[in-house]
Amino acid sequence: MRRRADMAATTAAVQRALAEIDPEMQAFDVFSMSERVEKSLNPRRAPMILSAAFGLMALLLAAIGLYGVLAYHVSQRTREIGIRLALGSDARGILRLVLNEGALLTACGIAAGIAGALALRGAIASQLYGVGALDPMVMLTAVAVLGLVSLIACLGPARRAARVSPLVALSQ
Repeated sequence: MRRRADMAATTAAVQRALAEIDPEMQAFDVFSMSERVEKSLNPRRAPMILSAAFGLMALLLAAIGLYGVLAYHVSQRTREIGIRLALGSDARGILRLVLNEGALLTACGIAAGIAGALALRGAIASQLYGVGALDPMVMLTAVAVLGLVSLIACLGPARRAARVSPLVALSQ
């Protein structure tokens, strides 16, 4: 809001300066360079925000899906986990077991995503400005964010599996 007020003040100052030089000169469409740049970026801003929103939604759906798959998988293996705990496995081992399964699912998804990016790099390159279709920094950032989100999604089912009581698990 303050920036617009500054721009309006700049525009008014330019119009006053022109009026001092030649009062009969018509000044119209007077904008500072920063205002012109901002106006030129307005048509690109909405698709960019929409793309970011869809990307965040896809990330959220991927995390929810991974959580759901792992939670279901852990619930199906409750007896096995109970037996492992009864035979002496500790909670850390169960936690590691479930997190490894989540990491395997995540690695498969990331590999499929990279293969898709390789296959569609021509289409991706036409949508990006100043970034290569397979820019290593972008790819590493995407993999890191997806890895972190999947780790967070895996922690819930893993912690729940580690807290299973062997007696309760075996009685089911």
